[in-house]
Amino acid sequence: LREYVDVPPLAIQIHKRIPAQAGLGGGSSDAAGVLLAARYLARDPVPAGALHEIARAVGADVPFF
Repeated sequence: LREYVDVPPLAIQIHKRIPAQAGLGGGSSDAAGVLLAARYLARDPVPAGALHEIARAVGADVPFF
């Protein structure tokens, strides 16, 4: 994300309660939420197209969420 914008330092903790590989998209939806929050906090927001590219690099189904 830092490649695209000047993002302030973030400390993020995510507590999953969905079993890993349960097929429910828990981790991917968490990742998408973090990306959207980082975009909101950025001083110079990432364009939607670039955010989609970042999400795709994180995981195949992250852009869906």
